[in-house]
Amino acid sequence: MLDNKIIRYLKPLKLKYFFKRIIHFVTISLMLGGGASFAIMIASRFISITFIWNKVLQVLILSVVLGILWSLYKRPSFMETAILVDSFGLKERTSTSLELKDEDSLVSRIQKEDTLRFLAKEDLKSKISLKPSVKVLVFIFILVAATITVSLIPTKPYVLAKEREKTLEKLQDERAEIEKVKENIKKDESLSLQEKKEIEESLDKIKNDIQKSKNLKDAQKEIVKLKKKINKIDEAKKQNKINQIAKNLESKEFTKELAKKIKNRNSHEVAKEIEKMANKLKSLDKEQLEKIAQELKELSELLKNNPELAKAFKEIRDATLQSMKQGTKNSDEVNQSLQDLNNNINQMLNNSQLSSQLNEAMGSINQLNKTLDQMSGNNNDKASEDQDGDNNNAGNSGDNNTCPTGEHSSQGGG
Repeated sequence: MLDNKIIRYLKPLKLKYFFKRIIHFVTISLMLGGGASFAIMIASRFISITFIWNKVLQVLILSVVLGILWSLYKRPSFMETAILVDSFGLKERTSTSLELKDEDSLVSRIQKEDTLRFLAKEDLKSKISLKPSVKVLVFIFILVAATITVSLIPTKPYVLAKEREKTLEKLQDERAEIEKVKENIKKDESLSLQEKKEIEESLDKIKNDIQKSKNLKDAQKEIVKLKKKINKIDEAKKQNKINQIAKNLESKEFTKELAKKIKNRNSHEVAKEIEKMANKLKSLDKEQLEKIAQELKELSELLKNNPELAKAFKEIRDATLQSMKQGTKNSDEVNQSLQDLNNNINQMLNNSQLSSQLNEAMGSINQLNKTLDQMSGNNNDKASEDQDGDNNNAGNSGDNNTCPTGEHSSQGGG
């Protein structure tokens, strides 16, 4: 019974003593962490250490965590609490009472009752101070001040470290951008599973090379390979679209020859063929024109998946019918509609057929390549990059503004 009463008195004292120890060990560890931080800051003036303040902060956090863990490991026992309490004038009464625990002799009862009187009489809890050691706090302050002072010294290794930090931050941004590109590629319904897989694997290789931060040249090599893959996909999609359009045009007598020229992907030959179509329209009678108008209407329907071309053929049909009503065979409307057709075909032959996601990916990849060039100090000409990026512009040398009414240039369009 007396033993339990003594323990009840000691419990709140033990808890406060525990907090006192936490504060003590944490301030000691902070002082040690401050010393380590100061040493790191000194070292950073002689060797390049990136993100020095992050490392200092990590050391201080680690020191606090270790201080708390050590406090838990070294949490006070009731006997240690009793020894502390005895130091407040109880002259070993409390510790002796704990040593006599479970003893019920007359001497032990007298001893324990005497201890309880002192425990009840004294406000012992207030005597356990939670204030940290002033000396330790002074040391911490000195170390902090010294660390900040040293950090203001701009040595060459420090300047190099700051430049390196900017590079690493840029690379971090680029890795995040690669992840965005990968997400867009996954959503791209125009790509096959195999195409998505190949592009994503290339992006992962680029990201890994950037992660290593010393393999920027390898990353750029992967970028060139990836751009070639994307250009190959673009070329395949373009050819597939051309073949489908040519197949539809071949089904009509009026556009059969035009289909052949489109298959050859020669802008100049296409312009010449459209010019022939314009001349043919001049020489036909009303019945033949009505037949061609019907073919053009059917073509508009066949080309519904290519709205620009479908619209162009519809405009030619409308202009032809309007000319018939007016009794003219070479109206400005017919010529303009044929010119629009020529422009639409040229755009199809020369422009990229990539989806918006892949176009965005290509833009991000080109930007990444420029960033890596700047980081690696490359100022070489970018001819090879431009060549890789522009392989899909075959046929662009032709005169896309050739007039179908006879004023075409003699310049080739291959």
